[in-house]
Amino acid sequence: METLAYLVGISLVALALFDVYRTVLANGTGRGPIESKLSHWTWLSLRSLGRELGKQSATATMCGPLIVALLLAAWSATLMLGFAFVYWPQLGVGIQSSSHASLESFAFAFYYSGYTLTTLGLGDLYPASSLLRTLTVAQSWLGFTMLTLSISYVLSVYQAIRQQEGTALKPHALSKGTGKARQAFQCLRDSSDPASVFREMHADFVTMHTSHHLYPVIHYFHREREKYSTTRIFYLALEVTSLKLAQTETSGRAEAEQCWVTLEDSVREFAMMITGEQSSGAPQSEPSRENITPEEFSDARDFDLETYLEKRGRWEPQLREICRYLDEEWPEE
Repeated sequence: METLAYLVGISLVALALFDVYRTVLANGTGRGPIESKLSHWTWLSLRSLGRELGKQSATATMCGPLIVALLLAAWSATLMLGFAFVYWPQLGVGIQSSSHASLESFAFAFYYSGYTLTTLGLGDLYPASSLLRTLTVAQSWLGFTMLTLSISYVLSVYQAIRQQEGTALKPHALSKGTGKARQAFQCLRDSSDPASVFREMHADFVTMHTSHHLYPVIHYFHREREKYSTTRIFYLALEVTSLKLAQTETSGRAEAEQCWVTLEDSVREFAMMITGEQSSGAPQSEPSRENITPEEFSDARDFDLETYLEKRGRWEPQLREICRYLDEEWPEE
């Protein structure tokens, strides 16, 4: 029984530490088992609840902050529970009490683990052996380290969210506040320096791509305003870039090509992260030709419809999958 308690305890501590390592210290190398499962199932649960109540927007905005709070609580609870299993066989032997005659209940072990991890140090239970003293000090140090890492993680996540909101505002402003890609493209055609627009867009989406890779929990942060939705951010940038690359005009084309590579990689990786499936990036379906006709533009001779359809066919299926999973509205022109 004691051996089993030790094994369970060590396994739980190792699980929590591994998850913190993958999520905070080595983020970008893969997702921790606790973080990934907790995020996925919390989102699915809130999405289903929102649909049942007819409050999709309200439950969606709750999801990101709730996941962060639950994740921090899960790390602490798993560590406390793990150390409690390690302490349990030592109650009354390696751990003594100054006020309790009997220390057989697991609740005492969890209590001792809890106040040690939170560095409260109440003193009614105390270690009576060198090994337990060392373990108690180690757990206290671990609790302080966890607090520091948790604060760092939360600050980093919210900083990345603010950057994404800034990224959303730029293409929205380019569309003159309409949120329409065609309007944004017309403004881009009228711009004296379209290359600078694509250079700035490229830099913004490199940052956004990196943020989502390092902190996948950002996927689940939603804002009530549609202009901040992940689907719309990608849609505006991808549609404008596709339209630009379908032009035969060379001004700003090199910058648009560079931006296109980043956008395509971003939407492919994003789709893979939320669906768990690898995508080749090849066209999965051809978008309707009703989406656009050359007559929409002042000079149809400068526009290649086939190029546009090929470009859109590479990103639209993946973005629609992202839109479906995140329960967002598909942008309409």
